[in-house]
Amino acid sequence: MRSIFIPCLFYLLSISLSAQSRYYVGQSATGAQTGVSWADAFTDLQQALTAASAGDTIWVAAGVYKPTSTADRSVSFVLNDGVALYGGFAGSETTLNARNFETNKTILSGDIGTPGLTSDNSYHVVRGKGLGATTVLDGFAIRDGYSYNEFTPVPIDRYGAGMLLEGSTNLLDSRPLIQNCVFEHNHSNSGGGLCATWSDFDTPEQITSPVNPVLRNCTFSRNTASANGGAFHKNSPSAPADTFILEDCRFLDNKAYAEKGGGIFFSSTANSSTLVRRCVFERDSSFGDAGGAVAYYADPPDLSAYTLLFDSCVFRENMAAEGGAILFDGYTGFVQGEGMILNCKIQNCMFEKNLARIANGSAFFFFLGFNVKIDVEVEDCAFVGNLAGDITGEISFAKDCKSKLKVNRCTFLGNKDKNGPNRLCVALSHGGGAFNLVETEVSNCTFFDNGGGVAGTSAARNQNTTRIANCTFFDNNEYIFVKTWDPVFNDSIQYFNDFFIDNCIIWEPGTDLRKMFYNNEPMVSNMYGYHLNNTLLNLTDSTSVPGAAQAFQSNILRGIAPGFQDSVAGDLRLLPCSPAVNKGNNDIPLGMGLQDDLDGLPRIRYGKVDLGAYEQQDSCESVSTAAAPGFLLLVLWPNPSSEGELHVQIPVIDPGSGVLRVFDVQGREVYTKTITVRPNNTWWLGHLPPGFYTLRLSTDSGEFLGKWLRL
Repeated sequence: MRSIFIPCLFYLLSISLSAQSRYYVGQSATGAQTGVSWADAFTDLQQALTAASAGDTIWVAAGVYKPTSTADRSVSFVLNDGVALYGGFAGSETTLNARNFETNKTILSGDIGTPGLTSDNSYHVVRGKGLGATTVLDGFAIRDGYSYNEFTPVPIDRYGAGMLLEGSTNLLDSRPLIQNCVFEHNHSNSGGGLCATWSDFDTPEQITSPVNPVLRNCTFSRNTASANGGAFHKNSPSAPADTFILEDCRFLDNKAYAEKGGGIFFSSTANSSTLVRRCVFERDSSFGDAGGAVAYYADPPDLSAYTLLFDSCVFRENMAAEGGAILFDGYTGFVQGEGMILNCKIQNCMFEKNLARIANGSAFFFFLGFNVKIDVEVEDCAFVGNLAGDITGEISFAKDCKSKLKVNRCTFLGNKDKNGPNRLCVALSHGGGAFNLVETEVSNCTFFDNGGGVAGTSAARNQNTTRIANCTFFDNNEYIFVKTWDPVFNDSIQYFNDFFIDNCIIWEPGTDLRKMFYNNEPMVSNMYGYHLNNTLLNLTDSTSVPGAAQAFQSNILRGIAPGFQDSVAGDLRLLPCSPAVNKGNNDIPLGMGLQDDLDGLPRIRYGKVDLGAYEQQDSCESVSTAAAPGFLLLVLWPNPSSEGELHVQIPVIDPGSGVLRVFDVQGREVYTKTITVRPNNTWWLGHLPPGFYTLRLSTDSGEFLGKWLRL
């Protein structure tokens, strides 16, 4: 028995050791080209891919590598399941951490034919099928792939010019890790930089298993698609109980010419969970259709469920016909009687200067169909300078839907109609067709210098309820609240469209009652369906129209200037002695769970909530010593910023020392330092990744708090 066991043990060990090989690739190597060391490295990456098997790693030195030295466009770098490829080496490193992939550019290029001529380039620079979670591609630049309809009769060759990932019937969830990679200058029919698909486009009915690559710290730049997904086309659902993850990636100057998704196009998405975190989408465009940065196409079958989370992302200067930054299309492909469930959260995101060049939704547009249940939450976001035909952020649907939109601690600034600054362009709209149940909550938000405020649209036999609490509206053109409803309105059977406005400041000198509270009738003023309490507004006479007695209820402050800190500069925080301080109803924020104001500071101070989006943390009134301790505000600029250099002004403080603590959006302390504190300071926080942060400074003079967006 012993003599049999020992040879078997050595045999098993030899198998284990052979599965843990490392191969080296370097174009300047002059040794034996066995791949066993830098000196004897393979000079061709294809040699290493042929030699490697599951469990092996490949280290690749800087240089330009091409799939073939021939003119055969069908040849690719084919990834092996379980093999980890790392680029970015100088060619002498002994540890993975010693490489520098930013300095040592390791390029996989499809420019195999005439240099600079794209039409003879590789169909796919990199390709893989049925790759598991131990497969890694890390530290490469993938470029110059070209696949377009007229150059290949094989349908799959029209997808994923930079990289094509396919599913397999042999693997439940294809989940390779792709990180620290750059996809640039690739062009295909769909998915210019990358396509991940669970079906062969030649036989789309023959699906395999889901494909969900984990993408981290990758850049997609100047990729194009003739149809969908200029940078990335994901044609696969997430696997059951799994989530597709996209983190710390940048999508820059990508284009989809004919259809959707200049940055990303999602299809075959039924019953999927998707997480997009700390990503930047900048100048991505969809010229023919919708979704400049992201287009998410919700596919049948019936009763599909979708979970979407956009966390700490930046959407800047993206463009499409509609849905300038984000489009969710849950209408196309669905018919009456089918249903779906959508849960979406957008948090800590910046939407800046996005354009819907023809229609609606410069920032986001959710377009749903029939028998849909929708729950969308938007929190701690900024919408600045976006341009659309009518609406900055919109949720719209057809019939028999239940829809809830919750917007909290958001800023809407300078969002306008693309055709002119004085045209109606509401910042936020929620509603749709017939027989729908619609709920909207907007709280702790500011609306300043927009083409309009908040709209609730309703057709036949809808039940619409819009609750606006502790918000500030200032200088927003003419139409501040827009409410439409079916002429066959019948309150006895509970068809309605009601606006409840509480604890708000509405200071809009440029308009009148009819336009401020637009109520479905262009030439006639009435206030039916509006309910205002504990609100300050500039109108001095708002009681003489039908429905006014029911609309303007308790504690309405008329014609009293709110006392903003600096309305010219757009600072709508309250002065300590503002007439809006301590004038609200505490039941509103307590009932809605509003613990913080727009600055993230405590919502109720000195016993009673303030009106508007900001809670004044000081008071000109005498208060008891039992009052809760508060924070003073840090003035931070530039904010948002991308470089990491932050200028900080600290009010009423003597020079000395303090402890700076920085927290991320999950409340985790990510940085602590003892610093010298002056009235004006410069802090360097460039080591922190993009996202929203809370800065807390503790000094002998008090506690200071500020919020900062790192791009």
